[in-house]
Amino acid sequence: MPEGLRIRERHEDAYAWALAQAARLRRGGAGLKGLDRAELSDFLEEWAEEMLSGARSQLVNLMAHAAKVARSRNPAVIGHWRSECVEFHDRLIEEYRASMRDRIDIASLGDGPAAKSKQASPTTANRLPHCRPIAPSLSTS
Repeated sequence: MPEGLRIRERHEDAYAWALAQAARLRRGGAGLKGLDRAELSDFLEEWAEEMLSGARSQLVNLMAHAAKVARSRNPAVIGHWRSECVEFHDRLIEEYRASMRDRIDIASLGDGPAAKSKQASPTTANRLPHCRPIAPSLSTS
């Protein structure tokens, strides 16, 4: 979790809350008698990873479809791919939390969709320069 990020309630940032709760359970404390700390901690970490995976998936989908729009010369499909970009962006905004920023490697995600788009559309594979089309930063707002 980024330093200085304080989460008081689960509803502020469920991902950060889950990781913080898991860390507290691992450290132990009074009033936790009979609680299966390891199991509950594992559950919370798995839940947090599922949330992170969902955000990553939406980001990959968004990048792949943005690459398709950038590479295509077919106006009949560009509108469809742009509308899918909007949908993936909306889902990403719903799933992304500021505490996920350090756990998402944009550089490595940027390689996957481009390679998949090249395989799906070999006629357009070489029209973009060999660089990552996505800057390695995410807005925290």
